[in-house]
Amino acid sequence: MRGTGLGTVILLFGLSGACAPEGLKKPENAQITELAHKSGVCEGVPVKEEVIEVAPKVWVAYGYDLANTILIQTSVGNVIIDAMSGPKRAARAKAALLAKAPGETAALILTHTHMDHVGGASVWANADTPIWATHNFVERFTGQYLDFPKAERHRGAKQHAHSVPYDAVPCSSIGARMSFDSDLGAGAMMPTKTFKDRQVLKFGDTVIELHEAPGETDDQLFAYLPNRKILFPGDNFYSAFPNLYTIRGTKARSAKKWANSLDKMRLLGPSLLVPSHTFAIEGASKVFDVLTDYRDAILWVFQRVVKGANDRLPLGTIIEQAALPAHLKSKPYLKETYGQVDWSARALYQQNLGWFDADARELYPVGNKKAATRMLRLAGGPQKVLEEVGKALENQEPKWAIHLLTLLKDSESVATQEVDLLTAKALRAIAMNLENTNGRAYLLASANQLSGDYTTPELPNLSNNFMDVIPLDTFVRGLASRLQSEKAIDVHQTLEIHFSDVQQSFFVTVRYGVVDIRKTPLPQGTPAPFAKLITDSVTWKRIALKKVGQAEMILTGNLKAEGDVLAVTSFMDLFDREM
Repeated sequence: MRGTGLGTVILLFGLSGACAPEGLKKPENAQITELAHKSGVCEGVPVKEEVIEVAPKVWVAYGYDLANTILIQTSVGNVIIDAMSGPKRAARAKAALLAKAPGETAALILTHTHMDHVGGASVWANADTPIWATHNFVERFTGQYLDFPKAERHRGAKQHAHSVPYDAVPCSSIGARMSFDSDLGAGAMMPTKTFKDRQVLKFGDTVIELHEAPGETDDQLFAYLPNRKILFPGDNFYSAFPNLYTIRGTKARSAKKWANSLDKMRLLGPSLLVPSHTFAIEGASKVFDVLTDYRDAILWVFQRVVKGANDRLPLGTIIEQAALPAHLKSKPYLKETYGQVDWSARALYQQNLGWFDADARELYPVGNKKAATRMLRLAGGPQKVLEEVGKALENQEPKWAIHLLTLLKDSESVATQEVDLLTAKALRAIAMNLENTNGRAYLLASANQLSGDYTTPELPNLSNNFMDVIPLDTFVRGLASRLQSEKAIDVHQTLEIHFSDVQQSFFVTVRYGVVDIRKTPLPQGTPAPFAKLITDSVTWKRIALKKVGQAEMILTGNLKAEGDVLAVTSFMDLFDREM
């Protein structure tokens, strides 16, 4: 049987005509600046939109986005470092920069793959513009979002205060708030020039060195003007304790690699430090001290984790002992307003030794529901615990209230809505006493979600050119993380997906709750494909990211099925349709 069906495609890609609710309207920059001025968490943060010449012919656009954009004037054009998170913000920054330093873009340098640095690239670059990055940029970019796209998007939105009013979180501690709207990533571009280790670039009278420097990401680089001793560290330095672990969800960053990269930078003897977040720092002695303190703080935490683990201390004790010593804790550029020491210590422990901290009691614990139910019984029942929650909130003990509410939630003994509303109240109480903007934003966004005042972050509106560069494998193999295993536990079937433009077929096998995606040859025991979907790589990518409509692609013949359409529909219904 041959044919196509709209239902097949809808189930395949999980598309709907519904639009996400509009988020909170962003105030004008003057209003944000005023709110930031009144807020203790925004002291010293570049929130006001302005362009500053930090050295002759070196200009920085501050306050337009979470990350800065840097412009270096040369005799053959402007070299741009980092491009903000989307075209709208990048365009405002570009207009302000070119008003001070007019000229064509000679090159764009992307310090790493984070979207707040690459999402506005198309504003500065065209198809002929050299775009420089490290050799593993593409692999890093496509790999980091393959398995956990929904988790990272939703957690990242909370970390950056999505759906939280600006008067509660007027800034990030390292820059302006980033918006999770359709502009995010819409102008992202892949590098056209890459390098390993070190690359020397010449732009007329200007020499720029690029150095591979893994730290906040494995693909990180820093740029250096050797004749002027000006250093552009990317995200390997910003004026806050570094994000050795980020609550939006990544593996812990390598403390040793980050510290080694800082050593490379400080030993160059720079006299001006121009980071991609927060303000520039001037003076050779000052820059050396700052970079030294930064690497020492990172290694302090790591070495305390190593020492504590080797001394067989409990993880809680290790985390407490990782607190920075007074001579580092007192430094303004090491305040825990962005990264946090306890989060970092926990993540570094697990990065190196896994979740088990050698305490035998943790190997076979009582299940959460069973433990919570029995604890509530000992405490006098759910109503008694609810009364204690009320007292805790009245006495300004929100952390204790959260502990009790967790018991109630795990035991499923009280109406979910009542527990959620009380939890939201407690989270807000904790949040408003935090200086760490990531923690404050995450708690407030989570509270809004519990109380029904949260909008889902929009999908990234990646450009067609950008998607064309992303390997097809990334889009196909992403299905593996979307299987609903409980629905597929009795299924053993194979569907062929054929891409006519590249003459490649992928065989998607669901085998009793697990996905096996491969090209040929198929392993012994793999069922023969029961049907074939035929499309092209461009169409697959565009539909998967909601760039085009599925009905349109069927009508134009860009998407069709050979075989039992109802069986294809049933098969694709095994995959999560939400993005």
